[in-house]
Amino acid sequence: MPRHTGESRYPSDHRESSSRRKSGSMPLTLFWIPAFAGMTRAWIPACAGMTTSGRLRYARHGISAALISLFLLAPLYASDVGTTGAAFLKLGVGARGLGMGEAYTAAAAGADALYWNPAALIETGRPAVMLTYNPILEDTQYNQASLAMRAKWFALGLGYSGLSNNAMASYDDMGNKGESFDATDQLGALGFAIGGKNFSLGLSGKYWQSRIDKISYSALAGDGGLLFVNPFFKPLRHAVVVKNIGGKVSFITQEDPLPLQATFGNALSLGKHLIVTADGSSLRGSGGVFSGGVEWNAVAKERLGLSLRGGYTTKRNEIDKLSGASFGVGFLLSAISLDYAWIPYGELGDTHAVTLLWRIPKWEKKPKAARSPSEKHTLRETLGTEESLKEVVITLDSGKKVRGEILRETPTRYLIKTGGLTINVYKDSVIRVEKAKASHKKSLGTLDPP
Repeated sequence: MPRHTGESRYPSDHRESSSRRKSGSMPLTLFWIPAFAGMTRAWIPACAGMTTSGRLRYARHGISAALISLFLLAPLYASDVGTTGAAFLKLGVGARGLGMGEAYTAAAAGADALYWNPAALIETGRPAVMLTYNPILEDTQYNQASLAMRAKWFALGLGYSGLSNNAMASYDDMGNKGESFDATDQLGALGFAIGGKNFSLGLSGKYWQSRIDKISYSALAGDGGLLFVNPFFKPLRHAVVVKNIGGKVSFITQEDPLPLQATFGNALSLGKHLIVTADGSSLRGSGGVFSGGVEWNAVAKERLGLSLRGGYTTKRNEIDKLSGASFGVGFLLSAISLDYAWIPYGELGDTHAVTLLWRIPKWEKKPKAARSPSEKHTLRETLGTEESLKEVVITLDSGKKVRGEILRETPTRYLIKTGGLTINVYKDSVIRVEKAKASHKKSLGTLDPP
């Protein structure tokens, strides 16, 4: 097995260590948990004598408080000093979120939500397909594909992402350069969300596999998230997300935990043209991380859009202060949107992400073209003197049934005598024609004259 050069194929190292624990993360957690617990205790007796809808509303609040309290426990473990494996799981996905400084847990919607916050899958409108191409530094490529769909209060997401490096150098124990080798990472994810526009809960499971030269290792992980509207200020949304919940990953003799991350996110919509986001995270092995972003929709029409984005995260600024910044732009035309993001990594170079999103349009049957009255009148005059052929019952696509005598038939129409009138019935509006029987009523209704 060739020895690694010591330069990681990730912007952040495969194994990370930190000697710091952010002060304030634990007191904040200890402040919130008793507060929610007290609210939950207060709600239980308050439900006495309430209507069913009132109980359901308070039960939803209680469940939300319990889940948030559970998720806020994660920073106690995520901020542990030590090392982590599976650095691939830390990579952001999608040019829109990357362009907003990765402050995206409360702003994600649709196919990219599978990676940022599974609860935001409920924001999926039409079924959507997302493809991302993201070359990361030298000789390393990161590609992604995902699909999201929704049916009423349930949404489903399916995704795949892969990272490859085909030219990693190796050295022996004496420092002599040897043959290059390949390294790949692959991830498959499946997630779902339930809820509505004011509150949603999402879960996802993912399987990660990594291969370096001829050695491979893998791990199972899960993500959980909440997305809810501020009950006092509707333009503000909040998100609580815990990512990479799982065991440890082993590589040869080294065993490291997954990069557990807990995030509290916020997204403020100022009209339809401006969105401001802010995320605070606790990341195992790195401590606290803050991210902020903004999106200005210069053109915000239903089928046409232009967006400019910018953001900053402390997740990358240890490399270089500018490396924490990111910028992006997005275009929307009909059902297709194209997003681009520029992410600098200081002396390591710049990276670029391009995302194509296609919202699959709904198939609709084209309405039938209206026939002019003059056309019908001319045909009636032409065929009106024909002798009656047979008596039938015709069922139309409107559900109406008409009994009459067919005077003449053409490739597109019937000339029918019914109720003292002679009219045309177009075949494309006819569901069924059957011979009149004695059981049929003599008069099943008549059509209006053309």
